[in-house]
Amino acid sequence: MSGPTVDIAGAARATGLSVKAIRGRVERGSLPHELVRGRRRIPIRALLDAGLLVQEPGARPQTKPDPVLEELRALREEVRRLADEVARLRQEQRGSR
Repeated sequence: MSGPTVDIAGAARATGLSVKAIRGRVERGSLPHELVRGRRRIPIRALLDAGLLVQEPGARPQTKPDPVLEELRALREEVRRLADEVARLRQEQRGSR
């Protein structure tokens, strides 16, 4: 799996479900996850595919930014920056041979 992920607590905050509910879905296999350094990480795509991040029709939009989503955006930008740096370094290495 690839793309941004959240831990179980982050998934619970983002979906409005309890940590126990998210953990149960992970353990039953109905919510995909990956292990990162021994910790379960749930791809945001899996939450979207499961319909857990869909806002209810007529629901009021959030007035303050969700800290989990803000962290995801920051991490996504960091991953992009690092990928660009790796590509640049590889290109430099090829040129110095």
